[in-house]
Amino acid sequence: MKKTGVAIVGCGNISGIYFKNLCEVFNNVEVKACADLEAERVAAKLEEYPEVKAATLEEILADPEIEIVVNLTTPQGHAPVAMQVIEAGKSVHNEKPLVLTREEGKTVPEGTGETLRAVELLEYYGGEARRITGETFPSG
Repeated sequence: MKKTGVAIVGCGNISGIYFKNLCEVFNNVEVKACADLEAERVAAKLEEYPEVKAATLEEILADPEIEIVVNLTTPQGHAPVAMQVIEAGKSVHNEKPLVLTREEGKTVPEGTGETLRAVELLEYYGGEARRITGETFPSG
């Protein structure tokens, strides 16, 4: 079975459970790269997950093997990073909140145009995330 390539952007506190589940629990995805503004955070993740490579956001967006970007940046970075991912033709899973303002919220659906987006619903129990459902919805 071909695994879906994933990258994690933002290696702060919440990233631990994402790395654990994406690298150790789910067998249909492969974390290929991670990025963070703080190099020490990336280095710590690479020490724990040596199969993952360090990359910039630009490198992640240009990598054809990466189909999904998990956006774990600070809330101020959620919408700008999500828009870059969408504009690069990739799917994005965003940590909440997606946007900080109503105006910012209007730009995300406009940026998706007529593309199809994958939607994943995650449910948290006892610090573990489980994938519940995945559906594809047309934008609009």
